[in-house]
Amino acid sequence: MAEKPRILVIDDDPGIRDAFKEIFSPSRNQPVYEKGAALFAKEASQPVACPSEIYDVSIVENGESGIKAVEQALENNLPYAVAFIDMNMTGIDGAETSRRIWELDRRIKIVIVTASGEYSRCDIISIARRKDLFYIRKPFTIEEIKQFASALVHHWTVDREKEILVPDLKKSMQNSRKRCHFSVCWATMSPKN
Repeated sequence: MAEKPRILVIDDDPGIRDAFKEIFSPSRNQPVYEKGAALFAKEASQPVACPSEIYDVSIVENGESGIKAVEQALENNLPYAVAFIDMNMTGIDGAETSRRIWELDRRIKIVIVTASGEYSRCDIISIARRKDLFYIRKPFTIEEIKQFASALVHHWTVDREKEILVPDLKKSMQNSRKRCHFSVCWATMSPKN
């Protein structure tokens, strides 16, 4: 796929939104590079992000805005691969937001992010009506978020590739069967000398 995988973050806490911006920022480690360059008397270079960790990230502050972002992404044929969704938000909560997003796009991978112990994973699954959501507690670490993003983007990409390749494979198999059937029929009808 040529375009960068897209990630959606839905959280009503400005501090958490800023944390996600920082986590997904390609220049996140620039101060480290600058200190290293000074230490080794070299010019600081722009950090090189691993290609699998470069994402197009959208960040919104509530469930309604997240649902609209998903609708717009689908209209533009630029679906999100992963959504990180806060559980306790003003307006609709994370489980209901997830359910509505999945009504629009069943392929998106969802991670519920919460500091609250109010809901269990089972509670969230019963509201969202799907078992394939992920659950992470705040405070989270940078590496947890990056690992979820990387793994789930990979799964989403594989799922999309399968959706494209499987019908093509089935069509090829049907064509092969037709050719094979035609060859068998032709061989039985041709005169034998």
